[in-house]
Amino acid sequence: MKPRTTIALLLVLLLLCLAYYGMVRYRDEAKKQVIASQRVFAFEPEDLRQVSVQQEDKRPTVGVRDDDGEWAITEPYPLRAYTALWNRLSEHLAGLLAQRIVLEDPSDEDLEERGLHEPTLTVQCETRENETHTVIFGKAGPTQTNRYARVDDGPVILADEAAFFELNRDLSLLRYHYMVDPGDAGIQGVEFAWIWQGLQGDEPDPGIEPGEESLVVAVEHQGDGNWRMTSPAQGPADMRTLAQLITLLQSERCQGFIDEPEALSDYGLDPPSARLTVKTGPDAPPQTLYFGSLDREGEQARLFAKRADAPAVFTVDAGIQTLFPKTPDAYRDRRYITQPVAGLRELIYERDGVAVHLERRDDDMWYITQPIQEKADPVATPTFLNGFTRREAIRFAAAPDNGSYGLNPPRVRITLETGDDQEPSVFALGAPTPEGDGCYGLQDTGEIIVVGQDDADILLNMGLTDFRQRRLVAFLPDAAVRIDLTIDDVAYVFEKPTQSWRIRTPEDKVWDRQSDMRALIDAISAIEAGKVEAEQRPADLAPYGLDDPTVILTVTVQEEDADAPVALPTLRVGAVAPDNSRERFVIVDNRAEVFRMGQAAIDDIRQALRGIRDR
Repeated sequence: MKPRTTIALLLVLLLLCLAYYGMVRYRDEAKKQVIASQRVFAFEPEDLRQVSVQQEDKRPTVGVRDDDGEWAITEPYPLRAYTALWNRLSEHLAGLLAQRIVLEDPSDEDLEERGLHEPTLTVQCETRENETHTVIFGKAGPTQTNRYARVDDGPVILADEAAFFELNRDLSLLRYHYMVDPGDAGIQGVEFAWIWQGLQGDEPDPGIEPGEESLVVAVEHQGDGNWRMTSPAQGPADMRTLAQLITLLQSERCQGFIDEPEALSDYGLDPPSARLTVKTGPDAPPQTLYFGSLDREGEQARLFAKRADAPAVFTVDAGIQTLFPKTPDAYRDRRYITQPVAGLRELIYERDGVAVHLERRDDDMWYITQPIQEKADPVATPTFLNGFTRREAIRFAAAPDNGSYGLNPPRVRITLETGDDQEPSVFALGAPTPEGDGCYGLQDTGEIIVVGQDDADILLNMGLTDFRQRRLVAFLPDAAVRIDLTIDDVAYVFEKPTQSWRIRTPEDKVWDRQSDMRALIDAISAIEAGKVEAEQRPADLAPYGLDDPTVILTVTVQEEDADAPVALPTLRVGAVAPDNSRERFVIVDNRAEVFRMGQAAIDDIRQALRGIRDR
């Protein structure tokens, strides 16, 4: 194609693009002009100073906006307004469109026919320039997508049904209907108090008058993002309970407003049973709620409540009671480890003067560094840490009669280190409690706690074995190049000189299928240590049937970066356990213990060997 032709085509394309752009702009401008011509009012939403919304057969709800843009309800009585919804209502009122003029000068009969003699909705407004307007809405139009309306005794128009929906709001929606307003800063502090109702049954007398507060629990948000209990004790706060409470305070929609209660005692609010005060921003006033008795009239019981700054009584989800503190330390964090453990690099377990050190390296795997050096079990250590860092004390401890917690020295000490500037987290387990329900413990905060007996038993019976590889013959299946296996007095040698396995011994045997050899490898690599039968292997192995093993197994592997194949420690399987026919005793050369293993692994090996046939 000639250059002149190419340039001409490009110019034509440019002209077409410009023409299309101009057409789109023209169409958009025309659409805007049509909308502008249909607008009923010339003011903008922010120009509104007062709006009154009156639904059919209801008293009007009047909202007034201050210079800061905040709305307040003045009628039917002073109330806190839901500013976001009033702003939305203002936008739809200012943007109201007359889709079509139906009647320029309607008669009374015309108004009655279209439901405008007794309006379904009446909206009155006043702007900051003292301009006032009234809009009334009647019946739905013929297409049900619009509605008859009239503005300031003018013509009858058709307004969008969606606009009618946005303006048709009652008091229950226009008022602020959440328990607390978190503001921009969010909830920064919570103070809860039970209010003494008088003696109930056998409970102890606190020595105060009914209506006085008997227990005050306070928590505050810290600058580092964590929460801390500040009263009646100091310590990290239990964020699981607090998060639920804070979410409910901000999201629970109050219902059944009674704006002029005759007697607060009818709702269990004279005196109330509890007080909850919320702090938000540093300059925001505290917001206080009182809680009363249960309202059982609906399908689900709800709890009567009221704010201190308003007379209205309302109901909230009765489930909030489950989040109220029943004891002074209910909001305290009872976990053994309260500090963040993200980025954990070192774990030290100490018991009976023996320490097991584990280190997490750059490959994100755990390695035992003391008293031996080897790769830790990839599942056992993360599983232990995940459970241990979530476990909780059953309670905080009172001082024992003898003044000793058995923590100097402790029976167990666990240290967690992140490797950064954070101090190590240390937990210690001490003596049994006099009540017999557990053992004293030392939380990483330095507080004395009580560890449940089940948890204490687990921690007291741990050792090096719990962190070592559970797989007794740990190797990658593709790395195996030779397997020496004696089972049921038959000796086998399997070799993989190339890509396929062959049977070297017995010489007259071959595999029927290579998949059977793979099944054998899978069965061997899955052998895991179970219960430790003996911490130290005895000289006499006859009681375990290990003097004449049922299985003797050695796997040789060729690692990618190794110069020569390496034989892994030999495994020997002995007799069936006398108390469990599905378990056998097993030892491996590089481990001092006598273990139990599942009989299923031996069954799988025997099943795989059925794939061997005569040559």
